[in-house]
Amino acid sequence: MSVKIREKIHHVIKRLATERPLEQITVTDVAQEAGISRQSVYRHLGGKAQLDALLAQERTGPGRLPEDTRGRILAAASRTFARVGYAGATLDEIAAEAGLTKGAVYWHFKNKNDLFLALLEGRLKYRLAVIPKAALEAVASEDKVEGVTAMMLEQLQFAMADPDWPRLYLEYLLRSRNHGIIGKLDEAAQTIQNMVAELIREFQKDGLLSADLDPMAVAVMWTSLLDGLVLAWLRSPERIDFKTLVPQMARVLWEGMRRQ
Repeated sequence: MSVKIREKIHHVIKRLATERPLEQITVTDVAQEAGISRQSVYRHLGGKAQLDALLAQERTGPGRLPEDTRGRILAAASRTFARVGYAGATLDEIAAEAGLTKGAVYWHFKNKNDLFLALLEGRLKYRLAVIPKAALEAVASEDKVEGVTAMMLEQLQFAMADPDWPRLYLEYLLRSRNHGIIGKLDEAAQTIQNMVAELIREFQKDGLLSADLDPMAVAVMWTSLLDGLVLAWLRSPERIDFKTLVPQMARVLWEGMRRQ
């Protein structure tokens, strides 16, 4: 599927998430609004579950309309963390940003750590919903290098669309002394790596990738490469042009992984 169609679908999802109750939005609605077939939407999203995950992310993400009080608090926390950092944010500020009392925040979340973990969980669910479909699209592409390029760019654009999140993540990772939360961050990273490793195994069974690859080693390499690229972009955005760099990286990756 072309990048233009993918962008059109995401644009429609973003708009519908602000206009209608989430439970009333269907794959057919997205197809009609985007002016494409339902099959095209299914090829991109995978199904209603993936659509629901994307809609929820749009509704509770920074600058989006919250669906309920909990979502309202999460959206306010995300904006407050982005503005003053995790360490500088207080529950009083988050409550004020949400237009609620501090008691309302405590009703839904025990503390700042709890808020941070809820934001992390939302992003993790989103990635778990979209990565498998993106990987399937990549290996199904006629031009595999082009497919891997599209997959890498999509994941990098997800980070670039909300650059405050990777900054917040790094701040928390480097400054927090809460070993329980650090463990949760590590668990989230391992969940993504395990999913990528399982995809590699499936592609090996289908004869698409070299059988002598260690799936977990590839998964660690893939996630580390993307994390490193995001970090490089955050440090020097004027020097990092993903549209130039990624196709070359994708070629190296595919040539190293494909079945000879």
